[in-house]
Amino acid sequence: MKHERTSLPCGFREEALIAVALDEADATLRQAVQLHLLSCQPCHRLFESYCGLQEVFTRLQDTRALEERLQRAGERLAQRWRPQPAVRLRYGLFSSAVGRLCIATSARGVPLVAWQEKATRLLSSFTAQQGCEVQEDVVI
Repeated sequence: MKHERTSLPCGFREEALIAVALDEADATLRQAVQLHLLSCQPCHRLFESYCGLQEVFTRLQDTRALEERLQRAGERLAQRWRPQPAVRLRYGLFSSAVGRLCIATSARGVPLVAWQEKATRLLSSFTAQQGCEVQEDVVI
């Protein structure tokens, strides 16, 4: 969309007001606009609205607040994805009237009670999992 050059009712050029409001004017044009604004109230109001728009544009271009929020979100995400401490399982084999049982314990409780054959397979799979440390503790 092409902007047509327009003169205001007072005869002043609107693009001069816009250039100064957007800080795109040279010193001579800035001085001419400032002098005109002292004597023309309608142009003064229009200039103030252009300056208000410039403030909005400036705030929209300032991405610091967004970057700070993104940084905090990234830190929270990293916290959630941080590797958990290793789970330590300690197990013991116990003789019973019906066969050898394996009982494993961790800081969270007793995650495994199984017959020795099945427990051997399960403990091997626990060892293969990341973050799981299996240690034989008691053999009776």
